Amino acid sequence: MKYYIQRYETQYEQLWDDFVKNKSVNGTFLHTRRFLNYHPKERFTDFSLIVFNEKNNISAIVPACLKTENQQRIFSSHSGSTFGGIVVDKKNYKTEKLLAITDTIENYLRQENIHEIFYKITSTPYCTESASLLEYILYYQQYTEYKELNLFVDLNRLEENIKSTLSQGKRTNVNNCIKYHCMLKKLETKEEIAVFYRLLCENLKKYNIVPVHTLEELYLLHFEILPNETEFYGIYKDDEMIAGSMMFYFSHVAHTQYLCESNDYKKLSPMSFMYYSMIVEMKRKGFDKLTWGIVTENNGKYLNMGLVNSKENFGSSYFTNYKFSKILSPNPTSL
Repeated sequence: MKYYIQRYETQYEQLWDDFVKNKSVNGTFLHTRRFLNYHPKERFTDFSLIVFNEKNNISAIVPACLKTENQQRIFSSHSGSTFGGIVVDKKNYKTEKLLAITDTIENYLRQENIHEIFYKITSTPYCTESASLLEYILYYQQYTEYKELNLFVDLNRLEENIKSTLSQGKRTNVNNCIKYHCMLKKLETKEEIAVFYRLLCENLKKYNIVPVHTLEELYLLHFEILPNETEFYGIYKDDEMIAGSMMFYFSHVAHTQYLCESNDYKKLSPMSFMYYSMIVEMKRKGFDKLTWGIVTENNGKYLNMGLVNSKENFGSSYFTNYKFSKILSPNPTSL
């Protein structure tokens, strides 16, 4: 099978999203143009690719942007998405075909004078097929591999008494919050989401960072772009929001995109009650897994022990996110 590359153009938007949603084995809403296009155009230089087969059918797509570092052109998984990498359909998720697809992409990028490739591939829990084959193909193709540790709760294996799966300390925290009449509430209005956002910014201020999304972007995502894939929740005490979470919903996986708590109520540990409440609520909604996100930094080289210990206390299991990079040799024809 032979393949060829076409740069993404707006005329392919419907075909792209149909491929991700209905044909791919490792595509999520994070790969759709519906999601990617909401970012301001000036924020990224889009360099997304479409891989066609010899019958002119889409075999794979690669959401990506172009970066420049030290005067070198870098082809990177799209910076506006947690996952990028090569998104492929079931027919092409075979060893020989994936080798041909990765070769075709590399040859095209050499022609475009790309110095380095950087992929953030979709992790197995979000795929309909194990990501192991793609992970191995990239390793086999001599990519440098980076691993990030991620934690999740297997909701299908929980005991009926969910609190019994928590550590003693977390059970105490949850019971204290119940004693003080803390309650979970879904946030429905812009005003409620704005309160959550202020709480989030307050939490991140101590790290001298701001949320990836602005409040206006969260409004756009939730009310227009991804109304079925996003929700917001708050923990309330006496009508005051003391903790909050933004949720991303994949087909069978719920993910906590943002978590925050009020600094004024840290002794009560409302975050423990938020974690517990999300486990109960996502199980009630019928999800198979609840993912907490990574507990590592610097491409997995730093392990945040405080964060991992906290998440382990909620009966969590583990999986890894993979990133891959490769320096491309010069195109011989250009020498």
